[in-house]
Amino acid sequence: LKMQFMRIGWSGLKETKKEGKVTDKQQKNGIIYLVGSGPGHPGLITKLGYDLLNTSDAVVYDDLIPIELVVALPESIKRYYVGKRAGHHSKPQNETNDLLCDLAGKGLTVVRLKGGDPMVFGRVAEEAAYLKEKGIPHQIIPGITSASAAAADAGFSLTDRRNASWVMLATGREAKSASAPVPWEDVGKLDGGTIVVYMGVKDMERIVKSLLEGGMSPDKPIAVIQNASTGIHQTVRAPLSKIVARCQDANVVAPALIFIG
Repeated sequence: LKMQFMRIGWSGLKETKKEGKVTDKQQKNGIIYLVGSGPGHPGLITKLGYDLLNTSDAVVYDDLIPIELVVALPESIKRYYVGKRAGHHSKPQNETNDLLCDLAGKGLTVVRLKGGDPMVFGRVAEEAAYLKEKGIPHQIIPGITSASAAAADAGFSLTDRRNASWVMLATGREAKSASAPVPWEDVGKLDGGTIVVYMGVKDMERIVKSLLEGGMSPDKPIAVIQNASTGIHQTVRAPLSKIVARCQDANVVAPALIFIG
């Protein structure tokens, strides 16, 4: 499967020899697949991601992944846990980068397994940039992002041609970088779409206050979905002005998504 996958010409991979064997550089460096596992239910991973995971030499996995995917792996596949949650990091990002480099340097095929879609608030940009700098072949395999899975689980659509013509994905956690923070007061002026806030439960009160100050209606419908696509999910619905209190009453904690509109 690994050789077949590289032969089909997926962008970003090195050329292979005619017999389907990897080049000398690939044998020396190995290859890293940055795979999205999907959120919650283990069946939400793509077929391509699942096949690569089960034919890899090693898997480096995060905290918010369906653990069934790792538990069911063949015993020959090495497993490395590098999970991250707010305030609880098992391994700093630079150490995760070094681990990927070390495994690839041994000529291994490695799946870097991330929850949801690695391209949506999944630090894939940092890891891909590091691998590119080190000259290590790598490829991003998309997954189902939490917003899509949670909305489907709750029975509503992110878009609707009658009243939601756009979707905005934002993080509720302030970026510790040069990136501009989400301008919530400006967002409060928007209408006619759906806003999905990742990692926003801890700062929900601040976000709601800013949205109201920006002019968003206090009656705007909100849904907060915790542990989407699992057997312990819960959905809390309320108008914008009451959602914080309702979530406190329901003891909503991360991981959860906030849907506005």
